[in-house]
Amino acid sequence: MTRLQSLILSIEQVTQLLDAALEQQRAALTLQFSQKITVAYQKVSLAEKRIQVKNTRSHSEATNKQASTPLVRHPIDFRLE
Repeated sequence: MTRLQSLILSIEQVTQLLDAALEQQRAALTLQFSQKITVAYQKVSLAEKRIQVKNTRSHSEATNKQASTPLVRHPIDFRLE
């Protein structure tokens, strides 16, 4: 094997190693991105649930307040003047 062929073979091996390293980094970044998206989705979902619970509580509290306040009926005057 000549010196030139040896250098070409070494360059090809380095290229393969670099390609493998890049592919591994790409996979790691994809996984990290997916995990961040999942965490963000879970946080948004939890926040929406909290808002729904809060809205439900507010609605039930308002209903309870309305039910607990006595209805005062004023007599209606139907006399014609």
